[in-house]
Amino acid sequence: MRHILKTITTVSIIAAGLSAFEVSAHVTLNPNTAAAGSYFNGKIRIPHGCGEFATTSVIVTIPDGILSVKPENMAGWKIDIVKKQLDKPVEYHGKPLTEVVDTITWSGGNLPNEQYKDFGLNLKLPADAGRLFFKTTQICTEGKSAWDGEFTTPDERSALDKPSPYLDTHKSDMHAGHVMN
Repeated sequence: MRHILKTITTVSIIAAGLSAFEVSAHVTLNPNTAAAGSYFNGKIRIPHGCGEFATTSVIVTIPDGILSVKPENMAGWKIDIVKKQLDKPVEYHGKPLTEVVDTITWSGGNLPNEQYKDFGLNLKLPADAGRLFFKTTQICTEGKSAWDGEFTTPDERSALDKPSPYLDTHKSDMHAGHVMN
């Protein structure tokens, strides 16, 4: 009986490891859960190139509702921030806000297929809970990959070739963007 339990445990651990490996082959946002309305530090992970070709640019589209975005300064990479006008100004830190970040592009770097890199973002999340998709385009020395598939269930995500990195936000007791315990 002990041998059977040990075998089942070993198989379970191996299966869990393979599952984690499969997920890590996609472009992801880590962590991928946060409190709605909070300040969030996350990383878009680029785990490989386009086939055997190196990644030279990463473009992240910022979801609607995010009022503040600060990209991480990455040595050897240039940052380009494109903004868009809001349909209606909103108040942010006591002042009217009329435009927000639409896309962040890191370019000019060279990320070989055999390496990974995390591209950091500091965000002020919307107050409403839900799923936010951070559609990401990976430009390589030859070709590109658009990680832009949206989904509602894990099965739908698994069926996608290139699911979008996402963040699930949940309601929390908040005060001034900080979790209150």
